[in-house]
Amino acid sequence: MENQILFENQILLTVIAAVIAAAALVQGFAVFGMYRSTRALYARIDRLSTEFVKNVGEFTRQAEEIFGGIKVVVQKAQALEESIAETNAVVQKRVAAIDAFLEEATGAARLQITRIQDVVDTAASSVEDAFESLHKGVLVPVTEVNAIVRAFRVGLDVLLHKRMRPTSPSRQDEEMFI
Repeated sequence: MENQILFENQILLTVIAAVIAAAALVQGFAVFGMYRSTRALYARIDRLSTEFVKNVGEFTRQAEEIFGGIKVVVQKAQALEESIAETNAVVQKRVAAIDAFLEEATGAARLQITRIQDVVDTAASSVEDAFESLHKGVLVPVTEVNAIVRAFRVGLDVLLHKRMRPTSPSRQDEEMFI
């Protein structure tokens, strides 16, 4: 029996060893499978990281192009702003010059209008004086000479015809008017 127990122990040990060997073999396959999976995962991660680096590089290049374009636009905007500021300064100077010119022209026009008004007033006064002088110097003496001539005629008529003509009242009014 001892043999048999020994034999049974040997079989049991052989079975345990076979189970351990099978477990080790399964574990080896599992480790090999994990190794292959890890290697495939590493290859995939490597490929993804390469694509990521490539995409980041493309993104960086595009971002640099965009920022370069933005930089050009900003520089042009700054140049435009400076140009607008210069134009604004020139326009302000021109407006100030035009305003000063208009003030000067308005003052000169007012002065000229005042002078023209003085000239017109002087001319009107001179014309009135001339008409008054003409009236006093020419018309009054002519009227007086006309009255003397009529008186002389009436006197001659009376002396020569020895009669007096009756004068009409309207003629007397006309003579008085003149």
